[in-house]
Amino acid sequence: MTTERLIEAPGDKARALAEKTLSEFPLLMSVTQVASVIGISRGSVYRLADRGDFRKTAVHLTGDQPTIRIFRDSVVDLLAGWLTEK
Repeated sequence: MTTERLIEAPGDKARALAEKTLSEFPLLMSVTQVASVIGISRGSVYRLADRGDFRKTAVHLTGDQPTIRIFRDSVVDLLAGWLTEK
Protein backbone atom coordinates (compact mmCIF):
# COMPACT_ATOMS: atom_id res chain seq x y z
CA MET A 1 0.00 0.00 0.00
CA THR A 2 1.37 3.41 -0.96
CA THR A 3 0.82 6.41 1.24
CA GLU A 4 0.71 9.81 -0.36
CA ARG A 5 1.86 12.74 1.65
CA LEU A 6 0.06 15.97 0.97
CA ILE A 7 2.19 19.07 1.23
CA GLU A 8 0.24 22.17 2.09
CA ALA A 9 1.44 25.59 1.09
CA PRO A 10 1.40 28.26 3.82
CA GLY A 11 -1.43 29.98 1.95
CA ASP A 12 -3.57 26.84 2.19
CA LYS A 13 -3.14 26.69 5.95
CA ALA A 14 -3.92 30.40 6.29
CA ARG A 15 -7.04 30.04 4.18
CA ALA A 16 -8.21 27.02 6.20
CA LEU A 17 -7.69 28.97 9.43
CA ALA A 18 -9.60 31.98 8.08
CA GLU A 19 -12.45 29.76 6.85
CA LYS A 20 -12.70 28.01 10.22
CA THR A 21 -12.72 31.34 12.06
CA LEU A 22 -15.53 32.72 9.90
CA SER A 23 -17.59 29.53 9.50
CA GLU A 24 -20.24 30.65 11.99
CA PHE A 25 -20.87 33.97 10.23
CA PRO A 26 -23.51 34.51 7.53
CA LEU A 27 -22.56 34.60 3.84
CA LEU A 28 -23.23 38.34 3.84
CA MET A 29 -21.59 39.99 6.86
CA SER A 30 -22.36 43.39 8.29
CA VAL A 31 -19.62 46.00 8.51
CA THR A 32 -19.74 45.67 12.30
CA GLN A 33 -19.23 41.89 12.12
CA VAL A 34 -16.26 42.24 9.78
CA ALA A 35 -14.70 44.94 11.96
CA SER A 36 -15.11 42.78 15.06
CA VAL A 37 -13.56 39.68 13.51
CA ILE A 38 -10.58 41.47 12.00
CA GLY A 39 -10.08 43.86 14.89
CA ILE A 40 -10.31 47.09 12.91
CA SER A 41 -12.71 50.02 12.94
CA ARG A 42 -15.92 50.14 10.94
CA GLY A 43 -14.46 53.07 9.02
CA SER A 44 -11.50 50.91 7.98
CA VAL A 45 -13.90 48.22 6.74
CA TYR A 46 -15.69 50.83 4.59
CA ARG A 47 -12.32 52.05 3.22
CA LEU A 48 -11.19 48.49 2.41
CA ALA A 49 -14.53 47.82 0.69
CA ASP A 50 -14.38 51.08 -1.27
CA ARG A 51 -10.90 50.31 -2.59
CA GLY A 52 -11.97 46.80 -3.64
CA ASP A 53 -10.35 44.63 -0.94
CA PHE A 54 -13.80 43.26 -0.05
CA ARG A 55 -16.63 42.27 -2.38
CA LYS A 56 -19.68 44.16 -1.18
CA THR A 57 -23.32 44.54 -2.05
CA ALA A 58 -25.98 47.07 -1.13
CA VAL A 59 -29.03 45.64 0.62
CA HIS A 60 -32.21 47.71 0.88
CA LEU A 61 -33.66 46.80 4.27
CA THR A 62 -35.71 49.86 5.15
CA GLY A 63 -35.95 53.41 3.93
CA ASP A 64 -34.05 54.95 1.04
CA GLN A 65 -30.50 54.31 2.25
CA PRO A 66 -29.09 50.85 1.46
CA THR A 67 -27.01 48.92 3.96
CA ILE A 68 -23.64 47.51 2.90
CA ARG A 69 -22.95 43.80 3.32
CA ILE A 70 -19.55 42.17 2.79
CA PHE A 71 -19.25 38.71 1.25
CA ARG A 72 -17.74 36.32 3.80
CA ASP A 73 -15.50 34.73 1.14
CA SER A 74 -13.85 38.06 0.46
CA VAL A 75 -13.08 38.44 4.19
CA VAL A 76 -11.53 34.95 4.11
CA ASP A 77 -9.44 35.96 1.07
CA LEU A 78 -8.19 39.12 2.76
CA LEU A 79 -7.36 37.36 6.04
CA ALA A 80 -5.55 34.54 4.25
CA GLY A 81 -3.54 37.11 2.32
CA TRP A 82 -2.62 39.00 5.46
CA LEU A 83 -1.61 35.78 7.24
CA THR A 84 0.76 34.77 4.46
CA GLU A 85 2.37 38.16 3.82
CA LYS A 86 6.05 38.35 4.53
